Amino acid sequence: LELRKTEYDELLKTYREGEVRRAYFLLRNTPLFMTWAKRRVQRICQLVRRLEIKKGTVIVTQGDVAHDIFFILDGECAVVKDVVRQGINRWPTSINTWETVGRSSHELVPQKPIKKGECFGELAFANRGLRTATVSAVTDCTLLALDKVEFERVISDGRTGG
Repeated sequence: LELRKTEYDELLKTYREGEVRRAYFLLRNTPLFMTWAKRRVQRICQLVRRLEIKKGTVIVTQGDVAHDIFFILDGECAVVKDVVRQGINRWPTSINTWETVGRSSHELVPQKPIKKGECFGELAFANRGLRTATVSAVTDCTLLALDKVEFERVISDGRTGG
């Protein structure tokens, strides 16, 4: 079997075009980009990175600084929030005095899973850049990652007419 460089280049070009088309349809159907102009969504497609994530891998951790928005091309992810429960215990120690002790505990609260065609990480951009939940892969996943700086540049160019 022989494959010439020109044939290889053509196959690679066709594959890349297919990947860009697949990314475009995923992004175009995401609520974040539904109202965007076709040209701007196509520009985003050129900026995303494809990531292959193994089942069980933690993708983002609650409290970490956000650098990317993620779009699920294939697979499913679990979302868990670490919620702090705070309370006060109070009891009488004598006729007119009370003792008060504050207490807190952490509880891991599962959230709605994220599936093919959905995105996560966009809240961190509006939340001082900190992740609001931990996300891990339930199955092997294919993700598209969009860098925060690149995303903000596209938004900025849209405002200035670029």
